[in-house]
Amino acid sequence: MFSTLQGEYFFRGDTQQINLSPGNMLYFSMAGDQIMVHSRLGHIGVFNKVELVPIKEESLFQVRPLAPKLPARAYCDGIKVQPDFNRLLIINQVDFSHYLAGVVETEAGSSSGQEFYKAHAILCRTYAIKNMDRHIEEGFNLCDGTHCQAYKSYNRHNAAIYDAVKETDHKVVIYSEDSTLITAAFHANSGGATYNSEDVWLEKLGYLRAIADPFSLKGRQASWTKTIDRNNWVQYLQKMV
Repeated sequence: MFSTLQGEYFFRGDTQQINLSPGNMLYFSMAGDQIMVHSRLGHIGVFNKVELVPIKEESLFQVRPLAPKLPARAYCDGIKVQPDFNRLLIINQVDFSHYLAGVVETEAGSSSGQEFYKAHAILCRTYAIKNMDRHIEEGFNLCDGTHCQAYKSYNRHNAAIYDAVKETDHKVVIYSEDSTLITAAFHANSGGATYNSEDVWLEKLGYLRAIADPFSLKGRQASWTKTIDRNNWVQYLQKMV
C-alpha cells in the first residue's frame, strides 16, 4: 500500500497519469507478470511499470506491505514499482543527500553530536559511491539492508543530520597510497577487536589492520549467545563437507 504523507505526486502507470494529493492511497498487487493498481475508489488498471513522481520538493510517502504484513516505512522523493518474478520490487528514486541522511539516522540514531554525524555522513557517502553499482543488474543501485547500508526511513527525527550531510557535501575518504576510495566496512560492535582485511576477505588493505577496540566492550552486542539445535548443526556441517 502506497500513501502520500506530504506534498503532491502524480501516478504514472505506463502511459496513464493521475495526480495524488496528501492522504491518497494506492494498492499494488501482482497480476500475472504485471502490476494491478487500485485506489479506495476502485480499480485503476494493470501496468508493466508504475512510478510515483513528486510534484513538489520535500514530498514524502509511506509504503506498508500487506502480504506479508510488515511495518510501514516512510521515504523522501519518488518511487518505482516493477514486477520481480513473483513479487513486487519497490525502488526509492531519491536525492543522494536525502538518502545519506536516512542512512545516517538509521545506523547512528537521532541523539548524537553534530561532529559525529559529519564523520558518519562522510563514511556513508564513501561507501555509497564505491558500491553504487552493486545491484545494477537487478535494476537499482543499493539495497536497504546491511548488505549495502541500512536505510529504513527518511531522516525524520533530527534535522541536524541532514545539515551534517550538506556541510560535508562532496567529502569522501580515500587511501593515501593509491588515492582510491576506501572500503568503508562497518559493524554494530567489534566485540573488542578487529581483524586484518585478508583474514576476512581475500585482499590485504593497509588501512584495515587488526587492532584492539576496548570501546566496543562497553556497547550493546559486545557479547551474545546463539543456541542452535544439535541436529540442525550436524546437518549444516555435513553440507559444508
